[in-house]
Amino acid sequence: EKIEVRSVTGKLAPGEPPSPDNGLGVWLDGNTTPEQATKRLKKKLLADGLPQKLRNNQRHTRPAEARRRAKQLTIRRRDKKRVRDKLKLVYEKIREKPIE
Repeated sequence: EKIEVRSVTGKLAPGEPPSPDNGLGVWLDGNTTPEQATKRLKKKLLADGLPQKLRNNQRHTRPAEARRRAKQLTIRRRDKKRVRDKLKLVYEKIREKPIE
């Protein structure tokens, strides 16, 4: 028997049961779930370079993380300098003391 092919609108015909989904975004009758279709369309649009908005959304996902990482690095650098200066002081003191 022939499986009726459905469009990717995501609208079910009245009384039509929702089709089983195999977890990969494809219905068992071979059609794509609406979510998957949207995802694919977005990818395609991004590739075509059409909607700047979508691209912007993607671009600014992690600036906060980057900021935090930068802060971490600055702190580490500062600590290194501090340690170096302390050591300098210690060595100078040692040098000043005459050996008995």
